[in-house]
Amino acid sequence: MAPNPSLSWERLQNVFYRSRKLHSLQWSSKKDLRYAVSRTFIAIETDTAIQIFNYIGRLLTEIDINVFDVINSFHFDRIDQRTLIIMGLQTCKIVKNWAPLEIKTINLPSEIDDTLWDVKGNVYITKENKDILYLDMEKEKFKLLIRNDEKFNILTKKHWYCNGHIVLILDTESVYQLNVLSRRLTKFQENNEWHQVTISNDGFICLYNAKYNKLEIFKDSGSLLLQHALDLPPKDIKWCGDDSIACTFNDTVKLYGPDGEYVSFWYPSNIFCVETELDGLKVFTDTEIYLISKVPRYTADIYCMGSTEAGSMLLDAWRVLSTHTARAIDYLKDFDLVNGINDCIAAAQEEMNTQAQKELLNAASFGKSMLAYNEFDSNIFVQACDNIKLLNIFRDLGLFLTYFEYQSMGFEAIIKIMLLCHKFYESLKICKEFKRYELMVSVVQYWSETKIKLSQDIDDDNLFNIINKQLVTVDVQDKITAARLSQVSFNEGRFVLARRFAIIEKSAEMKILSLINLDDYMLATKESLNTSCPEFIVAVLLLLKNTVTNLQFMKILVMILPNNSVYLYFQRNNFEFLFDIYRQTDKYTELAHVIFLFNRKLVAPFLPQIKDLYSSVVDDALLKQDTEYLKRNENLLEFQEELTHTLGFEFTGLTVVQTLERLISMKQDKKIKAFVKKFKINDRKYYHVTCRTLINEKRFDSLYEFATQKKSPIGYQPFFKYLTNSGKTKESAKYVPMITEMSYKEKVKTLYEIKGYYELAQLFTKEKNILALKELYQQVPVNEPQLRSFITETISKM
Repeated sequence: MAPNPSLSWERLQNVFYRSRKLHSLQWSSKKDLRYAVSRTFIAIETDTAIQIFNYIGRLLTEIDINVFDVINSFHFDRIDQRTLIIMGLQTCKIVKNWAPLEIKTINLPSEIDDTLWDVKGNVYITKENKDILYLDMEKEKFKLLIRNDEKFNILTKKHWYCNGHIVLILDTESVYQLNVLSRRLTKFQENNEWHQVTISNDGFICLYNAKYNKLEIFKDSGSLLLQHALDLPPKDIKWCGDDSIACTFNDTVKLYGPDGEYVSFWYPSNIFCVETELDGLKVFTDTEIYLISKVPRYTADIYCMGSTEAGSMLLDAWRVLSTHTARAIDYLKDFDLVNGINDCIAAAQEEMNTQAQKELLNAASFGKSMLAYNEFDSNIFVQACDNIKLLNIFRDLGLFLTYFEYQSMGFEAIIKIMLLCHKFYESLKICKEFKRYELMVSVVQYWSETKIKLSQDIDDDNLFNIINKQLVTVDVQDKITAARLSQVSFNEGRFVLARRFAIIEKSAEMKILSLINLDDYMLATKESLNTSCPEFIVAVLLLLKNTVTNLQFMKILVMILPNNSVYLYFQRNNFEFLFDIYRQTDKYTELAHVIFLFNRKLVAPFLPQIKDLYSSVVDDALLKQDTEYLKRNENLLEFQEELTHTLGFEFTGLTVVQTLERLISMKQDKKIKAFVKKFKINDRKYYHVTCRTLINEKRFDSLYEFATQKKSPIGYQPFFKYLTNSGKTKESAKYVPMITEMSYKEKVKTLYEIKGYYELAQLFTKEKNILALKELYQQVPVNEPQLRSFITETISKM
């Protein structure tokens, strides 16, 4: 039986706290060394390097300090708990990977002519001006939150704090609060008597006065929650989770609660560092690491002396099961068994002692066995066992995480921490054992990329075989992003390896982009043809057109023309391109069609010969249509040559419609009649062409005369639409009354929309609608006195 853990608990008001040893300290804790602590790592600066350890004292990596210009300070990113950030004078260097070493440099904005002074989380303060900036880790750039402009002064690095959401500044006169999201600066207190500040994740603010040795705790709204007078000045003040404030002394940590109460935790050696965690406080002494945390309600219910709660009763029943079975079963009648099972399961997940975990899970299993199968969801118990097993594995690897921290970070984030430590095999085994198969792909991807970067002594073919064998072994060869491996290989100058990975990429888009990046344009084009997707093929060819030389692009087109003509169709209106490609590929029939379609002047001398060649073929309906088409074009060319000679303007090469448009533009009525008759242009087409031409030339009087000289075969709606589309609403209004397709109401609505007030007046007069005329009078602008006068006279006459 495990010893009762409550014997080492301390009670503060109605809450218990406990200090649990995580591990013995295995690295140097000299006070003159600078260090940074994360949830899983500790980084220590020596004379030559920054050394990074895990909590069990294993040296994970050493980073030569010469790669950094100046090291003002360094810390781990508060969110991902693994990225090391080095603050220099005007830069931050983000250490993304250790082996191989990957560093991203982020410079101060150009408008900031200052140096960096201090940092809390991702919020930075400059040295001279005390401007406040935010480091956006996703976009990898600084954002200016506020320019100081002498609004406040910060004397020491203890005179400000940021919890990620709120910045609190202890000015020499007042206390200021800055909202990081809104960038709004407000006064928190008028008079400043404080010398140190710290803020919890939930926004509780602790202010410390060194002169009177007192601290006060506020909510972010400014309301005072509690205050304490301290016996001795503390070495440091930190939050223990979100609910209590902790002060550290030489070998003691004191947690303070309401009404002057506090609890103390003594340690066998001096404390050199404390760090706030999500659910507690990490304490680093000269020899050991501890975690102070609040005891959850269900754990306290189980282990408190004399407890009669369900969890405690179930644990007692299990303890006597082996010796007094009848009494154990009798115990189960005195409490809610389901509540007892849930409490034991929850408490087991919070415990770090394996013996206590086993005892609590056995008690839960015993209680579960006494219920009907549908009274309790066994998946809850199974999931808890998986969680406990997983957390124990992590702790064996040096990742001392509580269940609450695990839930907050998530499985994937912890796997990323393991990959950073090159725990590839362990990560893969954990993912497989806990059925996180989707993450196995990410693990193998990361391992493959790292293998490429670090295996400079292995030739490309052998390295490909090693990695590909691993992909097949883990069965992720169809899910891995081989294009990414190709890019990594390319960046490392391993072009053979890059090409081999590009070829096995399953995504056609990524495969082709990788091949283009490797200058293998022919293979990229062949792969695009294999997709049988016209849009994708054209997209690839357009990309190549802007990438390769004209000569290379023509070679690619010549290669694919026998198999696919989609690009020719895409460029069907590009005469220069079609002329060039057909000439180079000796496709003279297609070349003749292109010349005929795009440049009629060049084809004119050859029309008789083409006509004779066509006429020599009999019994071909398509060629017969072409012959008639050629005859029509021959007649058009003759007519155009006559017009050119007679009128002195060039007509040759125009289409039938273009010729008609030019004649209308030149007001050649006789020629127009002859042309329309000769080429059998029907009235509807003639009216449409004339309407468009007169509108384009803004000959609106001629248009109205043409529209009204006789009944229009196309009606008057096309006149209205052409004018409206051209933005000539004033001119279009006069055609609305003539549109027979519109009802009276539609005409009124349309005329109101285009402000055709004169036509509306005529329409209402014709209908003898006095009320409508009066309403119209109210709508007519005052700068149209004639129309207003007309409406008034009309109403009087009516």
